[in-house]
Amino acid sequence: MPATVLQPMARIFLAAFRDRAAPPVLWIRHDDPTPVSIPALFNAEYAPVDLSGAQIADARPTLSVAVADAQRLAPGRPLKSVFDNRDFIIVGGVSYGVSDCEPDGGVMISVPLYAK
Repeated sequence: MPATVLQPMARIFLAAFRDRAAPPVLWIRHDDPTPVSIPALFNAEYAPVDLSGAQIADARPTLSVAVADAQRLAPGRPLKSVFDNRDFIIVGGVSYGVSDCEPDGGVMISVPLYAK
């Protein structure tokens, strides 16, 4: 129920914060080599912080994707591994490997990346 109620929030979040001039984000899945464009927020240097504002990990490229978009494009994959570490992402001609997939428990998925 909460995910259903909050689902429009992902679209609002992406519409409000996604840079329209940014290059498209292409997702290439290991089980389907056809690149697909996915609405996402790409942050080239995301650095997580704790409640005090102190950085707790090194900055790394990260993708934020709506759960509904990810599941629409990869319907057979479970949510916790909808982005597989054998997949890769292309942003602005740069290839990134997927290191993890972190659903937020609601409507967004955080996908930490590494440069290939």
